Amino acid sequence: MPPEPFVKSVALALVLSVALLTVGAASGLVPLALVAAALFAAAIIASAVSTRPIVRQSANIARDLGRHHTLLAAMSYAWAAASFAAVYSFSDLVWYHAYQYGIGAALGAFGLFALYRRMTMAPPPITLTALHGLAALGGLFFLAASGKLMSLRSDWPGNIIFVAGGLTLAALCFIAVRSQQALRKSVA
Repeated sequence: MPPEPFVKSVALALVLSVALLTVGAASGLVPLALVAAALFAAAIIASAVSTRPIVRQSANIARDLGRHHTLLAAMSYAWAAASFAAVYSFSDLVWYHAYQYGIGAALGAFGLFALYRRMTMAPPPITLTALHGLAALGGLFFLAASGKLMSLRSDWPGNIIFVAGGLTLAALCFIAVRSQQALRKSVA
C-alpha cells in the first residue's frame, strides 16, 4: 500500500518551501529562508517516521518502506535543485556555483527517482544507505569547518539549502537504516 497522502503532503511542502525560500532570499530575510527550509525538512522527516505503520499492511514491507525512503531522498534532491534554480533566478543574488550545485542535485534526484521506479524486490543495501547519510554529514562538517556558514555573501541561501538538505538526507538515511534493521530483527 503506497503512502500516497504523505507523498502529496511532501510535494506540497516542497513547492511552498521553494517559494518561501525564494521570497526570503529576494527580500534578504534570512529567518524566512530558514523557516522555509525547515518546513521541507520537517515534511520529509515526518513522512519517513509516519509511514512505517501504513506500509506494515503491505505484502512486502521491506520493499515498500525502501521505495518510500528512496522516493523521499529523491524529493530531497529535487527540492535542493528547485531551490537553487528559483533563488538564483528570481532574486538579485548572483552566485555562479548555484547552477552547478543545482544541476548536481537534479542529477541526484533523477538517479534516485529512476531507482525508485525500478525497485521491485528489496530496498537498497543498508551499507549504501548508511554511506549516503555519512556523506551528507561529511559535507555538512566540511561546510561548517570552512567557516562559510558565517558568510553573508550572495551564497547565504545556498548554505541554507546545503544545511537543510544535508540534515534532511542524514536523518532520512538514519531512519531508513533503523527501519531496515528493525524489519530484519522482526523476521529473524
